[in-house]
Order: sequence, then structure tokens, then C-alpha cells
Amino acid sequence: MDMTPNMLSTLKEMSSYSNKGLYRFRQASCRLLAELGYSVPIDRRKRPVYRITEAGRRYLETLKELENAEAGRRYLETLR
Repeated sequence: MDMTPNMLSTLKEMSSYSNKGLYRFRQASCRLLAELGYSVPIDRRKRPVYRITEAGRRYLETLKELENAEAGRRYLETLR
């Protein structure tokens, strides 16, 4: 399964959520992220809440490193 823009947006939002790390919005994206191992559901009776996993944090860190590397490459090309 590929990471969709909605899933990526949810993962980023989940990583910055400050309510004890619990996230209860965008349930469909959270379920898909859980299938990939990037979030984990926490049973809360009526509607589950989710927490980002270490794998989810590493995914975002790797993505940021790749984006920074690409920006650096483009900058170096402008200097030529």
C-alpha cells in the first residue's frame, strides 16, 4: 500500500498532537496507518484513538531527510 497525501497529512498531524499523544480524528487514515504499522489503536469504547508508533516517527524523519537532501541538491544546481 502506498502512502496517500491524506495518510501523510494524518501522520504528520498525529506526530505533533500534544494531547498525551492520543489522536482521535481522521479514523479511516488512522486505520490504514495502523495496517502499515505507523500508528496503533488504543481502545476507547465507542471510537478508538490512535498513537503514532516509532516506525511512524522514523518514516517522517526519513522523509524530512530526503526532502532536505533534495532541496540541497537543487540549491547546488543553481550555483553551477
